[in-house]
Amino acid sequence: MDNEFVYSGRDNLETMREARNYNDFLTFLVLNIGLDTGYKILDIGSGVGLYAEILRNKGYHIFCIEPDVLQAELLQQKGFQVYSSVNKIENQIDVMYALNVLEHIEDDVYELSIWKTKLKEKGKLLIYVPAFHILFSSMDSKVKHFRRYTRKLLTQKVTEAGFKIVKPAQYADSLGFFATLIYKLFGSKKGNINTKFLIFYDRFLFPISKICDIFFRKVFGKNVFIIVEK
Repeated sequence: MDNEFVYSGRDNLETMREARNYNDFLTFLVLNIGLDTGYKILDIGSGVGLYAEILRNKGYHIFCIEPDVLQAELLQQKGFQVYSSVNKIENQIDVMYALNVLEHIEDDVYELSIWKTKLKEKGKLLIYVPAFHILFSSMDSKVKHFRRYTRKLLTQKVTEAGFKIVKPAQYADSLGFFATLIYKLFGSKKGNINTKFLIFYDRFLFPISKICDIFFRKVFGKNVFIIVEK
């Protein structure tokens, strides 16, 4: 790797390994983009490699984008081909996914336009990001989020970048909206995750939240996601 970037939220990423139901849900979203074991798949913002490992174990060919030097070294040790930015990708990619990544990028439309150039024609991209600026908390500040999105804003951004919408934007984790609001008001001022509460929420409330999403996915949620294509 040829950079010195160090991600400020590395400890939170490690804690999120405990969120088994949440991680299974994100994996489900990626798998339902429409994958094939012959595809070249790009994990943008791979972090500690949680989703890349799961998908590789299922037989998929994963490339990783990770600017954090230490996490990139870890990914390389695990046998992944790692790049510090999408700009360095020469391959034409069949599918990309960016889970809680775009909010870290100041000029998100410009970055999306770069991602688009690396996709094959009809190649697909899943974007999953935090929702609603009212939920912007110390955690967002700690990990250097520039914004949180709404369905309308995310749709506007991908359209400006020239993508075609495959699956319209919808919210996820409706109960998480209220949990995040409580965190904003009463949680850690340093932006740290309470591991015990995370596990409690993940095991008992997140499954209920997914059911609630059936009714509220167009109204509100902790996150919002969309699937687009070149």
